[in-house]
Amino acid sequence: MAEDYVNKRYPLSDLTSRIIAAAHEVHYQLGPGFREIIYQRALERELPQRSVEFEREVWIDIIYKGQKIGRHRVDFVVGDAEGGVMLELKAKALLDDVDFIQTLRI
Repeated sequence: MAEDYVNKRYPLSDLTSRIIAAAHEVHYQLGPGFREIIYQRALERELPQRSVEFEREVWIDIIYKGQKIGRHRVDFVVGDAEGGVMLELKAKALLDDVDFIQTLRI
């Protein structure tokens, strides 16, 4: 249940708990072994079941010293006017350091 992941110390905990619950359901239903795009498509169908607003494949501007120098595609931007999170899916057994760095740099 999504409530299992709620921690009121964090302002977006209700939202992130529903995201985690949706991701767990996708993994439970599909299991391991598929390409990332399959999990993205399944999550795209699961998030609305938990009243989660989102956009898929959103391009984010990369700013350096006040100037745009490029763009980066984010798998999902999830949330509403009260706040949101960027969501990057990975379909692999273990995450590498580069996976963490990718999400922290955005």
